[in-house]
Amino acid sequence: AAHLCPWPGRLPSSYSSPCSPPIGSLGGLMAVASTSVFKYGDHESQWVRLTVPPEPWTKMRGTPGEGAPDSLPVAVLIHGGYWKQKWTADNAGIKELVPDLCARGFAVMEVEYRRRDDPGGGWPGSNEDCLAALNLLGTMPHEKRLPLDLARVVIIGHSAGGQLALWVGAKSEQVKPRLVVGVAPVCNLTEAYRAKLSDEGDAVELYMHCTPDTAAGEEAYKRACPTKLLPVTVPTLIVQGSTDTDVPSWLSLNYYSDAMAARGASE
Repeated sequence: AAHLCPWPGRLPSSYSSPCSPPIGSLGGLMAVASTSVFKYGDHESQWVRLTVPPEPWTKMRGTPGEGAPDSLPVAVLIHGGYWKQKWTADNAGIKELVPDLCARGFAVMEVEYRRRDDPGGGWPGSNEDCLAALNLLGTMPHEKRLPLDLARVVIIGHSAGGQLALWVGAKSEQVKPRLVVGVAPVCNLTEAYRAKLSDEGDAVELYMHCTPDTAAGEEAYKRACPTKLLPVTVPTLIVQGSTDTDVPSWLSLNYYSDAMAARGASE
């Protein structure tokens, strides 16, 4: 099922839920958390950063009383920035989620990927990178001996990262996410191209390396577009700011309507 969560106004540049401790108060937690960087390819942008929370979570993993393995749920974070070079896992605003998620007992994997101007970046390379990162996650419990529960994986992507998260969630076979969260996702590439979204209005075309105005371009847009992968095959949550101008709300509303129609449900 797909669910839409409207947010009044624009989404904040950093996120913390009302019931979570302030991010600034978690410095002690992060000081003793374990953070490691792993490569999944040869390019300098093909890496993931995994943060594993410390005690007391080691005594709280799994389901009490059922002999569950000593493992943690995993949140996979994919940053946005309209696939531009200047936006990375370090400055695109999504790494601020890491302390909050660790405080809730999640291991967190931040994904860096080749952007549109990198060799092989853009479509399909950026998407393939995110899929390769998820495949790497699938090897970590055994090869890296890390306490990760692959049956409890959530993929969270913002903006262009939301498009990548929705795409990877639909395509991944080695690791099947329990939930995909798109925060203001660029979920229909053709509509985003027609609306000339992003500051310069050319972000989608530069990411795709083509326009949808030719037969070959139209086919490429279909393969890259989350809307064309409907109906959803994993539970999906769309979070959207009602006055967002970078990724306007109608894009998410249209995706939600298409998702409901694809599964034959009333809105």
